[in-house]
Amino acid sequence: MNLATIGVTLELLNETDQAIECYERVLSITEAHGEIMFRSYALWALGIAVWRKSDRDRAVRLLQQSLRLGRSVNDRMNIRLCLQALAWISADDKDTRRAAVLLGASEEMSRSVGSSRLIFPGLLVFQKACEHEISNSLGERSFLAARHKGAGMGFNAAIDYALGEITKATRAASPSTRPTKREREVAKLVSQGLTNKEIAAHLVISPRTAQGHVEHLLMKLGFTSRAQIAVWFAESRVDPAEH
Repeated sequence: MNLATIGVTLELLNETDQAIECYERVLSITEAHGEIMFRSYALWALGIAVWRKSDRDRAVRLLQQSLRLGRSVNDRMNIRLCLQALAWISADDKDTRRAAVLLGASEEMSRSVGSSRLIFPGLLVFQKACEHEISNSLGERSFLAARHKGAGMGFNAAIDYALGEITKATRAASPSTRPTKREREVAKLVSQGLTNKEIAAHLVISPRTAQGHVEHLLMKLGFTSRAQIAVWFAESRVDPAEH
């Protein structure tokens, strides 16, 4: 909790690199202990932070992982935060209709839990930029219609929409959902119980690169935990050394 709070404080002070380090430490701790709640919020915060550093694809992966975790424990607060952040990214991608639908879904989720639209006022700039981009692109009438569509989706449908409908940018960046040879190597090490730091040392890569490979695996396989990766690897009977 302390690490997450420090991370948010640093981010609001525009110390984004230091904030990212805090969030990644939270992920390392929570993954090692199989914890979900703090991990889901750390994924959300990290997603926004790396998006601010122009790593759009990683941001989407992180937010979608957070969505899956949130759904697994019916955490509507977390779900609505992720939907909102994905709306900001979609607007930044100029996919304004999708952004409007996601905003509507997020706002309806906020109403369902009696929460305000923004937890941190410092994020208001992204919300305003999103709404401005949508309004200029679609016009008020189409904006309201798309927003209404999102609001009427319901819990699971909204999450499915956020997870299942990828943008052209994502499609171009992700030509295959089959794990690469390197990702299979990482999966093998995950199945052996190694941490990201230990995986990095074993493969002679940076810890951040190792974490990126784990994130890719979770995204590609539709999983929410390292344990699922380990089970998948065991059941697939794939030895990376054979490929």
